[in-house]
Amino acid sequence: MKKTFNFKRLARRTTVVIVLLAIAPLTAQAAFIDFSGSIKGGSTLFGSMPAPFHAGDALTGYLEIDDAAAQPGARFDNSDLLGWGLSIGSVDFTQSALSTSLFSGRIADDGSALSSFELGSLFVSMPNCENCTVGLTSSQTGFIALVKDFCNPWLSGLIWGQLDTDLRVPPSIDPPTDVAEPAPLALFAIALVFIGWGMRRRARS
Repeated sequence: MKKTFNFKRLARRTTVVIVLLAIAPLTAQAAFIDFSGSIKGGSTLFGSMPAPFHAGDALTGYLEIDDAAAQPGARFDNSDLLGWGLSIGSVDFTQSALSTSLFSGRIADDGSALSSFELGSLFVSMPNCENCTVGLTSSQTGFIALVKDFCNPWLSGLIWGQLDTDLRVPPSIDPPTDVAEPAPLALFAIALVFIGWGMRRRARS
């Protein structure tokens, strides 16, 4: 039995390939906001630093948000959050968090950093404090955090310090510079159609 060439199948597959190539550059990206800073001071009701923090402890972390919410001057909240991480001193809040929290902030007008950021009361388990909350508010250059110890309220207090933020889109997910334009894609499709037509004529003969 002579095997005939399935022209319709080729056309369908060609259409699928063209559509996938066309929408690939439109895939959503993620923007990252990196934190770096350190504690400059802190105090409880008794004047001591809230445990387990110390002056000089590093603050590091990041926010991963939808890049549509990372435009200059734009505001973002939990609905834009894709991931996060935060460590202050020996405490990794990402791992010790006992609940989710409310995140909100605003991108600086030049689009390079945060102009403000707020992390609502986050329940955490820390050394010497198994039932605590931490809330953090920051400006473009500094932060202040309220640490509440529900087991030992007299150990609750504030810590504050310097904070730098940097907004970036990882190069690995930047739109490629050599994406095929619609015109070459159309020529590619036409070429496939003609190849299929030729193969079909040959099969008939």
